[in-house]
Amino acid sequence: SVLMVMDAGSTMKGKKFEYAVTFMLELSRVLLDMNLQVGFLAFNDKLLRYLRPNESQKRYTQLWEQIYDLQVLDKPSDFRILSELVLKEYFTRGLIFVLTDSEGDLESKSKEIRKLRLRNNHVVVIDLSTYHLNFKTPVRESARSLNQVQQWVVQEVISKDAEFLQLHNSSRFKSEVEQFGCYYFYVNNPQLSPFSLIDSLVRLEERRRR
Repeated sequence: SVLMVMDAGSTMKGKKFEYAVTFMLELSRVLLDMNLQVGFLAFNDKLLRYLRPNESQKRYTQLWEQIYDLQVLDKPSDFRILSELVLKEYFTRGLIFVLTDSEGDLESKSKEIRKLRLRNNHVVVIDLSTYHLNFKTPVRESARSLNQVQQWVVQEVISKDAEFLQLHNSSRFKSEVEQFGCYYFYVNNPQLSPFSLIDSLVRLEERRRR
Protein backbone atom coordinates (compact mmCIF):
# COMPACT_ATOMS: atom_id res chain seq x y z
CA SER A 1 0.00 0.00 0.00
CA VAL A 2 1.11 3.54 -0.76
CA LEU A 3 0.13 6.69 1.13
CA MET A 4 0.86 10.03 -0.52
CA VAL A 5 1.06 12.86 2.02
CA MET A 6 0.83 16.56 1.25
CA ASP A 7 1.88 19.18 3.77
CA ALA A 8 -0.57 22.06 3.26
CA GLY A 9 0.85 24.28 5.99
CA SER A 10 1.54 27.99 5.53
CA THR A 11 5.18 27.54 4.42
CA MET A 12 4.04 25.58 1.37
CA LYS A 13 2.38 28.52 -0.37
CA GLY A 14 2.86 29.49 -3.99
CA LYS A 15 4.96 27.62 -6.55
CA LYS A 16 5.94 24.94 -4.05
CA PHE A 17 2.34 23.87 -3.54
CA GLU A 18 1.52 24.08 -7.24
CA TYR A 19 4.44 21.76 -7.96
CA ALA A 20 3.41 19.43 -5.10
CA VAL A 21 -0.10 19.07 -6.54
CA THR A 22 1.16 18.34 -10.06
CA PHE A 23 3.81 15.92 -8.84
CA MET A 24 1.34 14.11 -6.57
CA LEU A 25 -1.13 13.53 -9.39
CA GLU A 26 1.60 12.35 -11.80
CA LEU A 27 3.04 10.03 -9.17
CA SER A 28 -0.36 8.57 -8.37
CA ARG A 29 -0.90 7.75 -12.05
CA VAL A 30 2.42 5.88 -12.19
CA LEU A 31 1.71 3.96 -8.98
CA LEU A 32 -1.82 3.00 -10.05
CA ASP A 33 -0.45 1.76 -13.39
CA MET A 34 1.78 -0.52 -11.28
CA ASN A 35 -1.42 -1.97 -9.72
CA LEU A 36 -0.59 -0.59 -6.28
CA GLN A 37 -3.12 0.53 -3.69
CA VAL A 38 -2.82 4.30 -3.40
CA GLY A 39 -4.11 6.60 -0.66
CA PHE A 40 -3.89 10.34 -0.04
CA LEU A 41 -3.64 12.57 3.00
CA ALA A 42 -3.37 16.37 3.30
CA PHE A 43 -3.14 18.43 6.46
CA ASN A 44 -2.13 21.72 8.06
CA ASP A 45 -3.08 22.16 11.71
CA LYS A 46 -5.93 19.72 11.09
CA LEU A 47 -6.73 16.85 8.75
CA LEU A 48 -7.92 18.28 5.42
CA ARG A 49 -8.24 15.24 3.15
CA TYR A 50 -7.92 11.50 3.59
CA LEU A 51 -8.46 8.57 1.24
CA ARG A 52 -7.55 5.08 2.39
CA PRO A 53 -5.24 3.19 0.00
CA ASN A 54 -7.20 1.56 -2.80
CA GLU A 55 -6.51 0.28 -6.32
CA SER A 56 -9.98 0.98 -7.70
CA GLN A 57 -10.19 2.05 -11.34
CA LYS A 58 -11.84 5.23 -10.08
CA ARG A 59 -8.99 6.04 -7.69
CA TYR A 60 -7.23 8.58 -9.94
CA THR A 61 -10.48 10.51 -10.38
CA GLN A 62 -11.07 10.36 -6.63
CA LEU A 63 -7.57 11.70 -5.96
CA TRP A 64 -8.04 14.53 -8.44
CA GLU A 65 -11.34 15.48 -6.78
CA GLN A 66 -9.61 15.58 -3.39
CA ILE A 67 -6.66 17.67 -4.57
CA TYR A 68 -7.93 20.16 -7.15
CA ASP A 69 -9.59 22.60 -4.70
CA LEU A 70 -7.06 22.17 -1.89
CA GLN A 71 -5.68 25.50 -0.66
CA VAL A 72 -2.83 26.58 1.59
CA LEU A 73 -3.97 28.80 4.45
CA ASP A 74 -1.96 30.77 7.03
CA LYS A 75 -1.89 27.82 9.39
CA PRO A 76 1.23 25.89 10.41
CA SER A 77 1.44 22.19 9.70
CA ASP A 78 1.21 19.80 12.66
CA PHE A 79 2.89 16.52 11.76
CA ARG A 80 1.33 14.79 14.75
CA ILE A 81 -1.83 14.61 12.63
CA LEU A 82 0.05 12.44 10.14
CA SER A 83 1.72 10.12 12.66
CA GLU A 84 -1.46 9.69 14.72
CA LEU A 85 -3.53 8.80 11.66
CA VAL A 86 -0.94 6.23 10.51
CA LEU A 87 -1.09 4.69 13.99
CA LYS A 88 -4.91 4.80 14.11
CA GLU A 89 -5.27 3.23 10.66
CA TYR A 90 -2.68 0.51 11.44
CA PHE A 91 -0.78 1.54 8.31
CA THR A 92 2.34 -0.60 8.40
CA ARG A 93 4.86 -2.13 5.97
CA GLY A 94 3.76 0.34 3.32
CA LEU A 95 5.34 3.15 1.32
CA ILE A 96 4.75 6.76 2.40
CA PHE A 97 5.64 9.76 0.24
CA VAL A 98 5.76 13.04 2.19
CA LEU A 99 5.86 16.27 0.19
CA THR A 100 6.94 19.05 2.53
CA ASP A 101 9.73 21.59 3.10
CA SER A 102 12.48 22.18 5.64
CA GLU A 103 10.87 25.22 7.24
CA GLY A 104 9.05 25.62 10.54
CA ASP A 105 9.62 23.34 13.53
CA LEU A 106 12.07 20.82 12.05
CA GLU A 107 12.60 19.01 15.35
CA SER A 108 8.90 18.22 15.70
CA LYS A 109 8.56 17.38 11.99
CA SER A 110 11.48 14.92 12.10
CA LYS A 111 10.20 13.36 15.33
CA GLU A 112 6.78 12.60 13.82
CA ILE A 113 8.26 11.30 10.55
CA ARG A 114 10.40 8.94 12.61
CA LYS A 115 7.19 7.44 14.04
CA LEU A 116 6.18 6.44 10.50
CA ARG A 117 9.39 4.42 10.22
CA LEU A 118 8.76 2.78 13.59
CA ARG A 119 5.63 1.28 12.00
CA ASN A 120 7.97 -0.51 9.54
CA ASN A 121 7.02 1.76 6.66
CA HIS A 122 9.36 2.93 3.94
CA VAL A 123 9.27 6.74 4.03
CA VAL A 124 10.27 9.05 1.17
CA VAL A 125 10.63 12.73 2.11
CA ILE A 126 10.52 15.19 -0.80
CA ASP A 127 11.81 18.60 0.30
CA LEU A 128 10.46 21.50 -1.80
CA SER A 129 12.09 24.26 0.28
CA THR A 130 13.66 26.29 -2.51
CA TYR A 131 11.53 25.23 -5.46
CA HIS A 132 11.19 28.37 -7.64
CA LEU A 133 12.15 30.53 -4.67
CA ASN A 134 13.76 33.90 -5.41
CA PHE A 135 16.03 34.94 -2.57
CA LYS A 136 16.60 38.40 -4.06
CA THR A 137 13.92 40.29 -2.15
CA PRO A 138 13.49 44.02 -2.88
CA VAL A 139 15.57 46.34 -0.72
CA ARG A 140 13.75 48.05 2.13
CA GLU A 141 12.66 51.68 1.99
CA SER A 142 15.50 52.57 4.33
CA ALA A 143 17.96 51.57 1.59
CA ARG A 144 16.29 53.55 -1.21
CA SER A 145 18.74 56.40 -0.69
CA LEU A 146 21.62 54.16 -1.82
CA ASN A 147 22.78 54.29 -5.41
CA GLN A 148 22.09 51.37 -7.77
CA VAL A 149 25.43 49.69 -7.17
CA GLN A 150 25.03 49.91 -3.40
CA GLN A 151 21.46 48.55 -3.61
CA TRP A 152 22.71 45.63 -5.74
CA VAL A 153 25.37 44.82 -3.13
CA VAL A 154 22.75 44.89 -0.34
CA GLN A 155 20.48 42.58 -2.34
CA GLU A 156 23.32 40.14 -3.02
CA VAL A 157 24.34 39.99 0.64
CA ILE A 158 20.75 39.50 1.86
CA SER A 159 19.95 36.86 -0.79
CA LYS A 160 23.14 34.88 -0.15
CA ASP A 161 22.45 34.91 3.58
CA ALA A 162 18.85 33.73 3.05
CA GLU A 163 19.96 31.04 0.60
CA PHE A 164 22.67 29.81 2.98
CA LEU A 165 20.16 29.61 5.85
CA GLN A 166 17.68 27.61 3.77
CA LEU A 167 20.34 25.20 2.52
CA HIS A 168 21.54 24.78 6.10
CA ASN A 169 18.00 23.90 7.23
CA SER A 170 17.58 21.44 4.35
CA SER A 171 20.90 19.78 5.16
CA ARG A 172 19.89 19.46 8.81
CA PHE A 173 16.48 18.03 7.86
CA LYS A 174 18.11 15.55 5.46
CA SER A 175 20.51 14.38 8.17
CA GLU A 176 17.73 13.91 10.72
CA VAL A 177 15.35 11.90 8.52
CA GLU A 178 18.08 9.77 6.91
CA GLN A 179 19.52 8.70 10.24
CA PHE A 180 16.41 6.64 10.95
CA GLY A 181 16.18 5.14 7.48
CA CYS A 182 14.06 7.51 5.42
CA TYR A 183 14.83 8.39 1.83
CA TYR A 184 15.32 12.11 1.20
CA PHE A 185 15.07 14.07 -2.06
CA TYR A 186 15.76 17.78 -2.36
CA VAL A 187 13.91 19.55 -5.17
CA ASN A 188 14.80 23.01 -6.48
CA ASN A 189 13.67 22.55 -10.08
CA PRO A 190 11.01 20.59 -11.99
CA GLN A 191 13.42 17.91 -13.17
CA LEU A 192 12.43 15.35 -10.50
CA SER A 193 9.73 13.33 -12.28
CA PRO A 194 7.81 10.41 -10.76
CA PHE A 195 9.73 8.06 -13.07
CA SER A 196 13.15 9.37 -12.03
CA LEU A 197 12.08 9.28 -8.39
CA ILE A 198 11.01 5.64 -8.53
CA ASP A 199 14.16 4.71 -10.47
CA SER A 200 16.29 6.40 -7.79
CA LEU A 201 14.39 4.62 -5.02
CA VAL A 202 14.97 1.22 -6.62
CA ARG A 203 18.70 1.88 -6.94
CA LEU A 204 18.97 3.19 -3.36
CA GLU A 205 17.08 0.19 -1.98
CA GLU A 206 19.33 -2.21 -3.91
CA ARG A 207 22.39 -0.43 -2.51
CA ARG A 208 21.05 -0.73 1.06
CA ARG A 209 20.55 -4.46 0.70
CA ARG A 210 24.10 -5.15 -0.45
